[in-house]
Amino acid sequence: MHGIEPGLIDLLVNEPAAAGIEADAAAVYAAGWSEQALFHAISTYALYSFMNRLIEDCGVVTDPGGTVEERARYHALKDDPATYRTFCRQLSILR
Repeated sequence: MHGIEPGLIDLLVNEPAAAGIEADAAAVYAAGWSEQALFHAISTYALYSFMNRLIEDCGVVTDPGGTVEERARYHALKDDPATYRTFCRQLSILR
């Protein structure tokens, strides 16, 4: 699943010590990374993966090219704070 060995997720959830991640972390530390740097790398990867899955599961289909009209609309609205306030109100984040 997504490049992860079968059973590794179950091990990480049920028996983290048995998953063997200490050796992986030790190799990263030996390469000169700090614990904070490793944490930031893991966090960045996790957030990126989460957002991709959230967007895909919400049914958003992306088209990097887009249409001329879509690009024009984006550029017209991208710096308009009212657009973000409206979006936040729809999510009940802002009143």
